[in-house]
Amino acid sequence: MRAAQARIRAARGERRAAQAGVGPQLGISAGSQRLQNPLPGLAPGLTFSLHEIGFDARWELDLFGRQKRRVEAADAVVAASLAELEGAMTALCAELARSYWELRALDRQIALTQQSIELHTRDAQHAGRLASAGVGTSEATLAANSRIATTNSRLAGQQLARGVARRQIERLLAVEPGQLAVSLAARVTPLLQFAPRFLLTPTAVLRNRPDVQHAERQLAAATALKGAAIADMYPRVSLAMFFGLRNTALSGLMTLASKSWSAGGSVLQPLFDHGRLRGMVDVSDADIERAVVAYERVMLVALHETEDALAQWLAAERERDAQGLALADREAIVVLAEHRQRQGLAGAQEVIGTQLAVLAARGELQQSEARVTSATITVLKALGAGIRREAVTDAPVAVSMLKHL
Repeated sequence: MRAAQARIRAARGERRAAQAGVGPQLGISAGSQRLQNPLPGLAPGLTFSLHEIGFDARWELDLFGRQKRRVEAADAVVAASLAELEGAMTALCAELARSYWELRALDRQIALTQQSIELHTRDAQHAGRLASAGVGTSEATLAANSRIATTNSRLAGQQLARGVARRQIERLLAVEPGQLAVSLAARVTPLLQFAPRFLLTPTAVLRNRPDVQHAERQLAAATALKGAAIADMYPRVSLAMFFGLRNTALSGLMTLASKSWSAGGSVLQPLFDHGRLRGMVDVSDADIERAVVAYERVMLVALHETEDALAQWLAAERERDAQGLALADREAIVVLAEHRQRQGLAGAQEVIGTQLAVLAARGELQQSEARVTSATITVLKALGAGIRREAVTDAPVAVSMLKHL
């Protein structure tokens, strides 16, 4: 982010420098020179010294748009730098959001795993009582203890993954390890789910993406620089003026009698430069071709990324819906098992088994919801992180999308 901001400042400085070349240049000049025979027709053989100090103004008339095209190129570079910054912000925010919701998904998984450990512990205690009473077997107790150990191992892995996710957030926020504390009890803000009705035309999608805007402005800058290279082949017309003090004696330079001014103009037409100017035009043509190829490549990447993101989002949505139906069936089985237990038709271990199955289904549903959230972030990133107000006029649903996003 800071590097992109520095590039924006550099581009704006170059723009100011290009704009400064359009107007007249004013400075203070001072100098001394020894002249011999400066006016051979009027005073042949004349030799004298000339001292001067004063204001020197110069202005190159931009008759063929050379400076104007350079300013246009500088404006395009500034816009490209702004798009680059927006792209960096989009990528950073997307990755930060993804990492945050991954961490929160791990929090929910850890909570479910802890509940599973409690149920496995109850199951192991019940199996131990049955074995002590001679009704059950020691193998059942050992199996229950093994499930506790396996679940504890899964909990340790989830806690490790949570630490990795937290450190990823620290890296994205550019803070030192251990400086970020994310509470397990903090309220989680849900991510607004993406709705297909807010999809726009491919043209609107491309217009919103910062990378497409960056490539388009780079192409505009290359085109403007070609115009400046062509203008270099035409004559340059300049005006110059001096107002100040001139005297042949340094001691009398600062007197009123030394007042002097001069004005004039010049025209410079390149005639023979060994093909240098033509070569610069050829370089500009090659730069334009590279910019066109880069622009086309970025557009294709944008369209493919959008299609892939939508496909992943639709698949994640279908998976989440299926997991939701599976969880509802598991919860219904738990209700039936508890009813049978109250009637003496089912034991505690059977009920615990159905409760563990519900926890497993909830865990799978939460993982599906996490994948939907990640896919939603990917879709929004592929669409340019939403719709900006300058693109509203091209989409009839833009106002609704602005409110939604």
